Amino acid sequence: MKMVSMNALKAVLVGLFGDDIELRAESFAAEHPGNPKFAGVHSTEVDGISLNVTAELVRGTPVKLLMVTTVESRDQVAYGRVGMAAQRAIEAEAEAKRVADEIAAAALAARRLRSTPAEFEITLSGTAYDKKHLDADVATYIAGDIVIWEHPRFGTQRWVVTGTGKEFAARDGKPQQRAYGMPEEEFAKLNDAGRDALPATAEEASAQRVERAAVNAKETRKAASALGGKALKGTPKQKEWAEKIRKECLGRVTEEVGAKLLSAAAAQTSKFWIENRTALAAGKTAGLL
Repeated sequence: MKMVSMNALKAVLVGLFGDDIELRAESFAAEHPGNPKFAGVHSTEVDGISLNVTAELVRGTPVKLLMVTTVESRDQVAYGRVGMAAQRAIEAEAEAKRVADEIAAAALAARRLRSTPAEFEITLSGTAYDKKHLDADVATYIAGDIVIWEHPRFGTQRWVVTGTGKEFAARDGKPQQRAYGMPEEEFAKLNDAGRDALPATAEEASAQRVERAAVNAKETRKAASALGGKALKGTPKQKEWAEKIRKECLGRVTEEVGAKLLSAAAAQTSKFWIENRTALAAGKTAGLL
């Protein structure tokens, strides 16, 4: 059988697959284990010999494996590989990311060990410029940190971290934590008592919310108490909301209807006022008691 010139064959294959191509007598399959995907057969002619070039795609990569055979006798002429430059670029990018992730993880680990506030420059985009909180890896920030970024309209911004929230899972499943804060100039206006009142942890913030809810509920309850109403049952947050609904309702109904609402056994829970708030707002109380 007439031999095929490897140089002539490579020139033809470059025309079919591009210049990122390798040719040799042995198969490249051993270097790419797995189940390749059939990617077509190309018919061509080199040195007067009709050839078939069978292509298989290495799954999950841009690499194609080629097998060149004669059409007449199906003798194997050569093996080829296409796309290794692109694959090496992908691998280099993945390695660079791995190294960057290791460096970032080490830096984060060091930050988690600190107890002294520090300054950090960050990059924000879009509507994030005016946020009241930042989402970041857990323990990235502590109270007292200064966060610096460039605002497209107002220039350099300095933001004081006043506290952190509970851990939560981001969309990618990565643990995240919110850092709450305010502009440095606003923080500077607070006296020591004002700064001490800012919650530094999620637990402190939760406790303050419960306390505020209880105070608000007690204040709102005064209207109902004046008419003989008792404190509602429920969580502090539920009671805060329900007392507001009850106060607004008592201001809209007659004294007789108000008395019935205040004395009805079903109306002694926050749940009653919250679940029926739409009907109460519309004055439809007849079917509720």
